[in-house]
Amino acid sequence: MDSSRVLDYIHLNHVRKSLLTIDECTTSSLSSLSRLVNPDRRGLVAIGGAIERFAGYPDSSNGWSRYLAHLRAVLLEDASGSKFEAEWVALENAIGQPKVGLVQKEVSLLAAPEGDYSHLDPDHAEATFKNLLAKEGKNEADLAMVHGLAPWKLRIGGGMILDTTVTFAWLAQRLKSGSSTHLSAVLSEPWGQTTLR
Repeated sequence: MDSSRVLDYIHLNHVRKSLLTIDECTTSSLSSLSRLVNPDRRGLVAIGGAIERFAGYPDSSNGWSRYLAHLRAVLLEDASGSKFEAEWVALENAIGQPKVGLVQKEVSLLAAPEGDYSHLDPDHAEATFKNLLAKEGKNEADLAMVHGLAPWKLRIGGGMILDTTVTFAWLAQRLKSGSSTHLSAVLSEPWGQTTLR
């Protein structure tokens, strides 16, 4: 299945659930589309490159407008997403893959494509965290002493987001920085523009 179809499905999820309109998605923090059309909100998220690579629309205001028009057309053709889900299941059946949850709730492991997946290993995340902590000249005691956000904690958080797949909840707990939502918002600011530096 074409990767751009998967992106469409993801970007239209809020619309199909009647949570937002496409236009509201471009301004709401609930949708990655807001980061697509507002590059100043992207922070470390490389969504523009993904749309350009997988959907073929340039990372520019013209490209964003064309992609939003494309999403409106997809929504007219498949308002509920059921056509996409049916094609997904048909593809899985054709290649003999187990269901992964779009229609059935059962989750099975698929064979991973070749590549380096060490960044997915929890031990890698912890080792990366300790390495970044050491580069800042800090240790576990410093984490315990300085609650909340400090510039050095933001640098560690930024490095973790770039080099691992940890969640903001994991990162907030490990940094002892408080709310994962607040940490996410601060790290999503354009890099270097935070007032906490």
